[in-house]
Amino acid sequence: MREKLLELSMMIVAAEEMARWMGKPTVAELKVRAEPIVRTEVHKLTNVHLPVKLMDMKGTGTLKEFLIRSKSPSYMLSISVDGKTLYNDDWDWFNEMGVDIGEITAYKTDEIYVLYLSDIKFSEGLVIEATPLAEGVKFEDVFMKLEVSVNRS
Repeated sequence: MREKLLELSMMIVAAEEMARWMGKPTVAELKVRAEPIVRTEVHKLTNVHLPVKLMDMKGTGTLKEFLIRSKSPSYMLSISVDGKTLYNDDWDWFNEMGVDIGEITAYKTDEIYVLYLSDIKFSEGLVIEATPLAEGVKFEDVFMKLEVSVNRS
C-alpha cells in the first residue's frame, strides 16, 4: 500500500514537471489564478456641484461605503448596478426607507443632510449619478470606498 502511494505521488510530481516543461500551468498555479485579487479604492470629493456622475466603474466589486453630506436634501440619486437601476430616489425617500433597509442610513444633523449606503455588490458595473431638484444644490462631501476584483494576468 505504501509503495502504491509513493508511486502515485511520484506520478503527480512528474506530471507537474512535464506541464511546467511544456509551458502549461501546474495545479498549484491554476489554484492561485482561481482566487480573486481584491483591490480597495477610496474616493473623497468636496464641494461637488450637481448634476454629476460620481462613479462609472466597469467590472466586479462591492461599494462598501458611500457617504454624501449636503446642506440640501433636494437631489435625486441614481445608482445602477449591472445595467439595472437599483435606486433612483430623493433624499426624503432614503430617509424614510432607511428605517427598514439595513444598507441605508439618512438623517439630518446641524443643517447637514447625510446619506450613507453600504454593501452594494456589482458584477458588471456600477454607475452613480446625482441630479439637483432645486437651484444651486451641491454636496459638501462625498466618500466612496470600494472593493474591486482585479483580473490576474
